[in-house]
Amino acid sequence: MTQVTLQFENNTIKNRLLKIIELMDGISVVETKSTKKKNTGLDKALEDVEAGRVTEYASVDDYFQKMGI
Repeated sequence: MTQVTLQFENNTIKNRLLKIIELMDGISVVETKSTKKKNTGLDKALEDVEAGRVTEYASVDDYFQKMGI
């Protein structure tokens, strides 16, 4: 048995091609899990920093004051 792996960047092409392949005798389509790495907490935090979703405070007291504590 020969196995071929295809990588698609455009889902519309993927769906059309898979429908054509499924019509062929002796060929089956097997979807595999994506190899994309899951983001860890650190990765997500670094993305927040890059996107500017971080607030900085001069001190803990300044933070508590802004929070109304």
